[in-house]
Amino acid sequence: MNADLERTIQRLKATSRALHPKLEDRTRPTSSRESASLVVSFTAAGCFSAAVDYAEQALRDWDSLEPELRNDMGVQYALSLHVTGNQAKLSEFIAGPARSLSEEARARIQIKLAWSELMGGNERKSLAAVSSARRICNPEDSQLVLAELMYLEGYRSFSRSGDLMQAEERIDLACGLFRLQSEKLLLAHALQARAEIQWGLGHAGYAEALSTASLKLAAHLGNYRTATAALRQLGIFCYQQAKFASARTLLTHALELHTRFENNVSRFKLKALIALTRLELLIGDVSSASKTLDKARNNVSDMDASAAAMWHEYRGIAQTQRLDYMAALASFEEAKKCLAASGTTTYELAEVYWQEAEVHLAMHNPRIALDLANDALEVIHTCGNPREYGQILRVKATALAQLARPDEAIPLLDEAASELRRRNNPLELAKTLIQLAAILEPDPAADAAEEALAIFSRLQLTAFAQDAREARDLARLRAQASQRTEENRQTVRKEGKLISVSPRMKAVLADCQLIARSASPAVIMGATGVGKEVVARYIHEHSTFADGPFVAVNCAALPESLFERELFGHKKGAFTGADRDTAGVVAAATGGTLFLDEIGELPMAMQAKLLRLLQEGTYRRVGDVVEYIAEIRVLAATNCDLKRQVEEKTFREDLWYRINAFEVRVPPLRERTEDIAPLTDLFLEEQSREYGIEFWMDKQARRLFERYPWPGNVRELQSAVRAGAARARERGCVRVQHLPHSLRESRGKKPPPILSLQQHLEVEERRIILHALRKCKNSRSEAARYLGIGRNTLYEKMQRLGIALDKEAKG
Repeated sequence: MNADLERTIQRLKATSRALHPKLEDRTRPTSSRESASLVVSFTAAGCFSAAVDYAEQALRDWDSLEPELRNDMGVQYALSLHVTGNQAKLSEFIAGPARSLSEEARARIQIKLAWSELMGGNERKSLAAVSSARRICNPEDSQLVLAELMYLEGYRSFSRSGDLMQAEERIDLACGLFRLQSEKLLLAHALQARAEIQWGLGHAGYAEALSTASLKLAAHLGNYRTATAALRQLGIFCYQQAKFASARTLLTHALELHTRFENNVSRFKLKALIALTRLELLIGDVSSASKTLDKARNNVSDMDASAAAMWHEYRGIAQTQRLDYMAALASFEEAKKCLAASGTTTYELAEVYWQEAEVHLAMHNPRIALDLANDALEVIHTCGNPREYGQILRVKATALAQLARPDEAIPLLDEAASELRRRNNPLELAKTLIQLAAILEPDPAADAAEEALAIFSRLQLTAFAQDAREARDLARLRAQASQRTEENRQTVRKEGKLISVSPRMKAVLADCQLIARSASPAVIMGATGVGKEVVARYIHEHSTFADGPFVAVNCAALPESLFERELFGHKKGAFTGADRDTAGVVAAATGGTLFLDEIGELPMAMQAKLLRLLQEGTYRRVGDVVEYIAEIRVLAATNCDLKRQVEEKTFREDLWYRINAFEVRVPPLRERTEDIAPLTDLFLEEQSREYGIEFWMDKQARRLFERYPWPGNVRELQSAVRAGAARARERGCVRVQHLPHSLRESRGKKPPPILSLQQHLEVEERRIILHALRKCKNSRSEAARYLGIGRNTLYEKMQRLGIALDKEAKG
């Protein structure tokens, strides 16, 4: 806290000490005029209960007061009744003595009634009171009425509709009018409302400046009540920026002023106690927070809906930190009931939702937590106040991470971090960085944890700093484990450990060993994900080319316009931008193996260029006249039926015969179920090395693995093991609930019939021909033209597939 603010507080205490001895002198004033003057003085000083007492003395000789003094006293009396919660007396005053006041005074008193109804949650009655004020006195005829209406309507926009920009415009106008009319007390309150709005808009520095201006005005007036509200507001702003020491000093000053000038616990002091509770909870001082909450326990029923909701919410947070989750959830329910009683939707409800979501995350209920986070975001959207937006995004992302959806969680955490940086909320930012560290790749995870550790250390939050230190160390271990895993994979490949427990894979292994002895090309066929590249590497590592490189090229991902230069390289000046000679992948594979994956996806023009390489064993770089010898072994892989593509003229026949010296068919995983268990163990071992903990799988999960048809083959199995390990990191045991939805939903379903690749193709071909025949009304000539094939070819296909016009095509 700066020196200027400290001087303001000391001046406030001195002014209040000079004024408040009058409170001890409760002798009856000598006249109604003196009583009325005291009402105005005590209201300005924030002594509203005393103001009410003296006003009731003045009302006994009401008619003897001068009109101007009567108007001033009437307005201040109405304000004091509103602040002290005497709404019934306020209504009596309006219906009785206030009738003799000026139109301006009566309109201002009606606005005080509107305030009381609004704070009590009676929106309809509040609007009715505003309408009465407008009928009594046209705001265009009174700047004070206009100012008070703008202040009230701006506050309603802020607290009810959530339109912060509209609220700022109206309260800014009210502040200007209050200044012109020298209404310093109302100006001080309006400045606090503006500070709340600016904080909601993310303008922390401006919000603090407005609160400080309000505090100085209150100090000048000697109004401890308004000053304590400003001190409380500044304290909240400080602890939300993790300025914990300054926040404690400000809140302690506020409570000291309340204690000095109040015999009972007012609802304003309760709010200061609640703010101090929040501070203590943020720094992890649960014991002190519980004691502070206990001081306010007996007065919860006297709080307004917002304050009572905050008391229940903070009690829930304290219970959460004591790991009493069920009690915490009950407290949050009470908080929601209090907010529901107010009849409006405010950002406080969003805060309760995300605190409740935190509990469910701690209880490992991520689905419930995700729903609550979405509810909180909807509330923010409804009320238009995004002050908790960053925290809610963090909670939602954490729930997604627990649901093993890191691709969705990481962007949300990045957005949350940006929002919290903008709002200068270092504590929540550091918590967000910890969550990022848990799901990012090892190197960026370590950086995020390191930044979080720096923040927690600066804030002197030892427990949080330890969490950040552990997150950083774990990220470093993961990086080391990742490096060891890659080294181990290379070792496995060099030792030739191809999983081959099933008879089908043992036959594949035997074929590979035979092919490895030759230098001729070979084609590896199989469905997506069966491990064709693993088989190709096995052949390479057991061949005479093993000492050379293994260079893999994905033909499907290589643009036709770049194919030749990527494969063969280019000479300097061959095209615009070719400023130097560049070798292609063929040169990179010299002395080793060139693996052409997805060769069936190559366009015809590219096939012709590849054919020369295979046929002649030579190639030319783009723009070069020199012919180079390709000292390589070529292996290809495809999930297509290349023979069928040759028949359909989409794959060159001469290229097919050239690459098909040897053919290896890798069976899908469902046809070699004996390999599922050893593959699972291999991938669990990889995850164990990566995370630095031992993973294992229970019997139910293993049985599910054995029954599942694995349409994505080995690649899908590996992904399932990774997902299961990610969810089971705390205990290491991968259970059914940790596995992906596709596996869990397959339980109890009858497995689909096992079809070979050829059978699948025949089923699809049969369907297409039947569709063409129906479309062409069973005319085989028209159907052949529709399909773009010859009529005789269609007859042959129909005969091979058993299609009879009279039985099927008419269906």
